[in-house]
Amino acid sequence: MHKSLILLSILLGCSDVPDLQVTDGDKGVPLSNKTSTGECVCPPEPNAAPQGNIAYYSQWDNSIHPGSTCQNTSIAMVLSQFGWWGTPDSITQEWGKDYAQSPSGLANVFNELASRNSISSRITPITNGTLDQFRSELRMGNPTIVHGYFTSYGHVLVALQFDGTHYTVNDPAGCWNEQFKGGYGWCPAGLTGERIRYPKGIFEAAISTSDGWSYLPIWFHKIQ
Repeated sequence: MHKSLILLSILLGCSDVPDLQVTDGDKGVPLSNKTSTGECVCPPEPNAAPQGNIAYYSQWDNSIHPGSTCQNTSIAMVLSQFGWWGTPDSITQEWGKDYAQSPSGLANVFNELASRNSISSRITPITNGTLDQFRSELRMGNPTIVHGYFTSYGHVLVALQFDGTHYTVNDPAGCWNEQFKGGYGWCPAGLTGERIRYPKGIFEAAISTSDGWSYLPIWFHKIQ
C-alpha cells in the first residue's frame, strides 16, 4: 500500500482522542527489549542533550476541540520557548483543527506565527526521516514535533530528549499507555504528560511504523 494511504490516519491528527480507551494485548509490537515493568534494556547512548525550556499545555485544557488539537497544542509548546505568549486555543481560533494535522500545514502555522512575532526560528517538515536523524536532533538539544501511531487515528507530540533508553516528551494528551495505537485515558497519580518518559522500543514503533514492526520513514519537524 502506498505510504500516503498507510499513514492517512496520521493526517487526521488526534481527531478521536476523547473516545480512545486504554487497551491490552495489542499485537505486532516489538517488545523484546522491554522488561515486565516496561523498562527498556538497551545500553545508554552518550551525549544526550538537555531538555528544552518549553511550557507544557494539555490539550484537555483547550476550550475549542480539546480532543482534536494535539497538533495546535504541540505548536504552542514549541513556540513558547521563544517567548510567544499565545495559547493553543488562539491557534485553533485562527487556523481551525484540521489545517495543522498534516506536516506541511503544521509547519506553515508555526512559521507564520513565528514571523508575526519576530521569532527567527523556523521549522522544516521532514516526511522521509530516519531514526538516526530524529535522535540526532534531540541530542543537539532541538525539541522536535513528531507524528505517530500513539492512537489508532494518529497523534502529535513534542519530543524533548533521548537518553539512549527513553524519550522524554511533552505529550499534550497526557499519559500514553505504551501500547502501539493504544491511546490514552488516564495517568498514574502525580503524573501528567509534561516531560513524561516513554521506553525507546515502543516509542520508536509508534513513530516509524504503521503496524508495529514494518519500518516507514518518520514524520517530524526540524527546528532551525
